[in-house]
Amino acid sequence: MLTATQEIVRAELNAKVPIIVYVSPKGARAASAGVFVTMAAHVAAMAPSTRIGAAHPVTIGGEGEGPGWKWPKREKESAEGKGKKKERKETLADKKESLGAEAMSAKIMQDTIAWVSGIASARKRNIEWAVQSVKESRSSTAEEANAIGVIDLIVESPEALLQAVDGRTITLPSGPVILATKGATTQSIPMTWRQQLLQVLSNPNIAYILMILGFYGLLFEITHPGSWIPGIAGAICLILAFYALQTLPTNYAGLALILLAVALLIAEIKITSYGFLTIAALVALFLGSLMLVHSPAEFMRVSLKVILPVVAATGGERPLCVTVPGRLPRAEQIALAQALQAAGADLLQTEGVLGPRPEGVAGAILHLLEALANTTAVRQ
Repeated sequence: MLTATQEIVRAELNAKVPIIVYVSPKGARAASAGVFVTMAAHVAAMAPSTRIGAAHPVTIGGEGEGPGWKWPKREKESAEGKGKKKERKETLADKKESLGAEAMSAKIMQDTIAWVSGIASARKRNIEWAVQSVKESRSSTAEEANAIGVIDLIVESPEALLQAVDGRTITLPSGPVILATKGATTQSIPMTWRQQLLQVLSNPNIAYILMILGFYGLLFEITHPGSWIPGIAGAICLILAFYALQTLPTNYAGLALILLAVALLIAEIKITSYGFLTIAALVALFLGSLMLVHSPAEFMRVSLKVILPVVAATGGERPLCVTVPGRLPRAEQIALAQALQAAGADLLQTEGVLGPRPEGVAGAILHLLEALANTTAVRQ
């Protein structure tokens, strides 16, 4: 996102025609990249009850989590005998890693501060506020931004904006230009279907829901072999989700916890854990969901109102898995499997075949009997 923002700002600063940025309607915001785009315009205007700010840089992987954020240092615990206090010390490798990470974070911050200062200076805007927006995630209302020189004016509508900027002198690379916008007609250029799709996918809640649906589809395919549609739909959802996550400040630790939760749910099918694996999966899913998208701006994080229903649905819809003892005679295995299926079990499996399987017709008959008793999937 930072690269795309730099390209937009570069185009604005070198534009051969006047650029006017208008933040609207009421309740809208120019946050994150929107701060740079707005400040780089020749004329920056906002509607009443809008806001601007919170441009703290956040990189993929969760670095730069907010103002005052520092890279965590790994610490090693050691004890020197019974009853002595535990001492914490950093290894040389940990110190090097921590110093390198802090240096990279500081480098990104200083580069962004210099960049936004240059933009504000070029457009004669409030440099101090611009630096605070990047360094401290400062935000301001339209009224405050107009009063301290962050924007040029506040207007109610695009028509009022054209009236207000008429006769204003701006400077282009070719020289000064006087705007003649009074009575000018406006033409709306809507987004294409592709742009609309990408806008929807860039919503962190949508990306999160797509990822969870994708995992659900693959999990259903594993527990219900042969049902191709859920598996294909799940794969499509996962591809869209990972595409969306690349545009968001994704925390890989959160993504790893969600993958661990899926692995534990799959393991629950094969291992009799009396619900322990499911509980561990739900905990990992909840923590991973909270950590998945980290940003100082609330609108760029996954909402708790989305996370809680997903975790609750995952815990409530887990399959009832029953293992049929492999030591039982074949006839009893089949009878028990059928009885469990009638009782509402979602997945049945045997402990395995004891001893070598005979060859020929006898082996084929045993294989068919085993297929009936092993992995019988039904809807509850």
